[in-house]
Amino acid sequence: METHIGKRQWTISVMTLMVVAIMLVLWNRSFTTTKEAAFQEFSRRQSVLVENTANAIRVFFDEIAWHLKMTAAEDPAGNLDEERARADLQRRFERLSYLGVNDMGVLDADGILRYNVKAPAIEGRDFSYRRYFRTARQRPEAGLVINELIEFKGADVGKKGVIFAVPVVRTDGEGGERERRFGGVIVCTLKVDTLVRRFIAPLRLSDRGFVMLVDDELTILWSPDPAMTGHKLAGVREGTGGSAPLASAMSRDGSGMGEYIFWSYDDRDRIFTDDTEPYLFAYTTVRIGKGWWSIVSSTPTEEVKALLGGYYADQMMLLGVILTVVLAGSSYLLHLSSNQRRLLEREVDSRTRDLKESHERLLTILDGLEAAVYVSDIETHRILFANRYIRDIYGEVVGRLCWRTFHEEHNGPCSHCSNERILAPDGTPRGVHKWEYRSSTDGRWYAVYDRAIKWMDGRMVRLEIAVDITERKTLEEEKLRANRLAAVGRLAAGVAHEINNPLANASLNVQMLKDMLSAAGGSRDVMRKLEGVEKNVDRAAHIASELLDFSRSQRRETVKIDINKVVEDALMAVDYQMEGVEVKRRLALLPPVKGSPERLEQVFVNLLKNSIEAMPDGGEIDVTTRRDGAFVVVEIRDSGVGIGDDDLPRVFEPFFTTKEAGEGLGFGLAISYGIVAEHGGSIAIESGPGSGTTAVVRLPVHETEQEV
Repeated sequence: METHIGKRQWTISVMTLMVVAIMLVLWNRSFTTTKEAAFQEFSRRQSVLVENTANAIRVFFDEIAWHLKMTAAEDPAGNLDEERARADLQRRFERLSYLGVNDMGVLDADGILRYNVKAPAIEGRDFSYRRYFRTARQRPEAGLVINELIEFKGADVGKKGVIFAVPVVRTDGEGGERERRFGGVIVCTLKVDTLVRRFIAPLRLSDRGFVMLVDDELTILWSPDPAMTGHKLAGVREGTGGSAPLASAMSRDGSGMGEYIFWSYDDRDRIFTDDTEPYLFAYTTVRIGKGWWSIVSSTPTEEVKALLGGYYADQMMLLGVILTVVLAGSSYLLHLSSNQRRLLEREVDSRTRDLKESHERLLTILDGLEAAVYVSDIETHRILFANRYIRDIYGEVVGRLCWRTFHEEHNGPCSHCSNERILAPDGTPRGVHKWEYRSSTDGRWYAVYDRAIKWMDGRMVRLEIAVDITERKTLEEEKLRANRLAAVGRLAAGVAHEINNPLANASLNVQMLKDMLSAAGGSRDVMRKLEGVEKNVDRAAHIASELLDFSRSQRRETVKIDINKVVEDALMAVDYQMEGVEVKRRLALLPPVKGSPERLEQVFVNLLKNSIEAMPDGGEIDVTTRRDGAFVVVEIRDSGVGIGDDDLPRVFEPFFTTKEAGEGLGFGLAISYGIVAEHGGSIAIESGPGSGTTAVVRLPVHETEQEV
C-alpha cells in the first residue's frame, strides 16, 4: 500500500512540474511573439509618419513651385514698367516668405539678374553659368520646375539650402505661326533650417526618440545635437561603430525600417552620450534636384517595451491565477495521497475537517486576487463563494443568483454560461472557457475564465475569474482610430500632391487666355465664362489646401496659456458669423494649461462654426469653462438641430459630414480630435435630434499647477 501511494505521489509531482513547465514555456513564447508584433507595428507606424512627412515636404515644394509659375506667367523681366514689376515681385515674395522662402529674384534671357528682393545691390550680375539657368534655357517649357541643393555665401556662409527655378516662356506671332521662346528665369531660395523647423524637428513619437536629416552623401544636415551636424553618419564618432550598420542600410535601400544600435540620446541636455542602445529606425528619401535627402526617425526599443508593461502585468496575473489553481489542486491531491492510509483509519469527522481546511486555504488564495472570483452551483446558479474584489463592489452576494447579481437586465441564466461549454457529456470538466463582456453596471470590459471544479461537498461547481481589461480595450480602439487617421492622412497628401500640378497649369492657362482676350477686345460673355473657370480652379486649390493641412502632422512649440483667452480669441474669430446668435459666457478662474494657443484656438473655432451652422435661423450658444480635478473643461452648447443617433458615432471620421455637397469636406472634427489628443486631452460630442449639441473638451492642467 505504501509503495502504491509513493508511486502515486511521484506521478502527481512529475505531472505537476510538467504542466508548470509547459505553461511557462507557452507563456514565454506568447509574450515574445506579442513583443515582436508590437515592435513591427510600432516600426510600421513610425515609417508611415516619416513617409507622411516626406509627402508633406513634396507638396510643400509643389506649393512654392506653383507661386513661381504664377510669377513666371506675369513675366516681370519683360515688364517695361520697372516700378510696377518690383511691386508685383515684392507682393509675390511676401506670399512666399510665409512659406519660409528667404529670397527671390528675376534673371532675363541672358542670365543677367534684373531684380532681387532682398539684395538689390547684386542686380546686374551675370548668372548664366549656373546649372539651373542653363537647364531652363535649354528646355524653355511652361510648368518646368528645377531645384537643386546649394551652399549659401555671405551672411549665411556654409549653410545649406534649396534653390527653385522656373523658366519664363514668351509666345510670339499669331494663329498657327505662334513661336515659344525663352524669356528668363524666376528663382527663389529656401534654407534647410526652415524645412527642419516646419517638418523635421516636430517629428518625434517618443520622449527619448530623435530625428535627423541626412543628404545623399550621408552627411548629417541636422540633428538635435549640434555637435553631430556636418559629420558623416558612418564616421561621426570613429572607433565606436555605432552608426555604420544604419549608414550601410540607408545607402543600400534608400527607404526602410529596422532595429540598429546607436548612441543614447539625452533629451534633457539634447546631446548624444558615449553609451549605445538599440533603436527602432524608419527612414525615407525626398528628391532634391539630382540628389536626395533622407528623413530618419528613431525610438528606443526600451520605450516600446514599456508600452507592453500593462499587458505583461495582466498576463503575469493570469498565469499566477492558473498556476495557483494547478498547484493548489496538486497539493490537495498530494495531501490526500500522503494521508490516505491514516485517513482510512480516522473518523469521518476528522476527514471532513481536513477537507474543510484545504478548501478554506484555496478560498483564502482566491480572496486575495486582484480579479473578480466567484463560485456558483452549476445547476441552480446560486453563488457559493465571492472574493473580496466582488464584495467591495456588490456587497455580500453569497446565496444570490449570479445572473441576477451581475447582469440585472437578464431574465434568466446568461447564454454564455451554458454548462455544455465547461462540462463534457459524461459530466467531467472540459477545461477553461474564455469570453469577454462589458458590464452594464460600471461599463468596464472584463476577460472571463470559466471552468468546472469539484466543491468541498463533492458536487460540481462553476469557478469564474474575471480580469478587468478596460485599458487594453481602450488602447485597441485608440490604435484603430490612429491607424484610420494615418491612412487617410497618406491619402490626403497623395491627392493634394496629384491635384496641385494640374491646377497650376489650369490657372496659368486661364490667366493667359484672359490676357489674350482682353488684349484682343474679345467677347465679354467669353470673359465671364473664363472667370467662372478660374473661380472653380480656385475652389479646387482650396480643397487641395485643406487636404494638405489634414495630412501634415506638426508639433508646434508649447507654452503656458490661459484657456479662457483662447476661447475669447476663438469667439472673436467667428464674431462676423454671429448674426442672430446670442452667446452666453460662464468662464471660471482657471490654472494654465500647456499647449499651442493657435492649435487650440483652431479646435474651438471649428466647434463654434459647427454650432453656428446648426442654427441657420439664430439661437443661443453657451460657453462654459471649469476645473475638474487635474483637467480644465471647456463646454460649448448650442440650441441647434442636433445630430442623429446614426451619425453621432461617426462625427470624428475624416470626410464624414452632414452638410450639403460643396459646403465642407468633413475634416473639422477629425483635425480637432487630433489636436486635442496631441495635448493629452479628450473631446466628446453629446447630441440628439432637435435637442442641440454639446461639445466637451478636457485638457490636462500644467504639471506645476497640479502640484500646488
